[in-house]
Amino acid sequence: MRQLYRSSTDKLLCGVCGGLAKYLDVDSVIIRLLAIALFVINPGVAALLYTAACIIMPKEATTSGEEKLERKAEEVIKDLRKGLTESAKGLGVFIGVILVIIGAVMVLSNI
Repeated sequence: MRQLYRSSTDKLLCGVCGGLAKYLDVDSVIIRLLAIALFVINPGVAALLYTAACIIMPKEATTSGEEKLERKAEEVIKDLRKGLTESAKGLGVFIGVILVIIGAVMVLSNI
């Protein structure tokens, strides 16, 4: 059973024309030319149909290397943020201890 999806690889804007071309098994250039012709004839209807298709059509699920790389990059950034947050907390405690020691030394020197 074929399903209509927005293309994640053959796209210029949202992938609607690429997905429709894949669904109809035609070249995506033909679908894009038809979309441009519709836009020239009636821009309002063309814009409404394309926008509705962008919203309604689900995005094609892919497991390409690019998507895997993107997920891996997100994980690395998440781990880096977590590590920096923990390091900042440790640095804050260290600075606090140093300030307490300096304060104690100053108080003791005045006694």
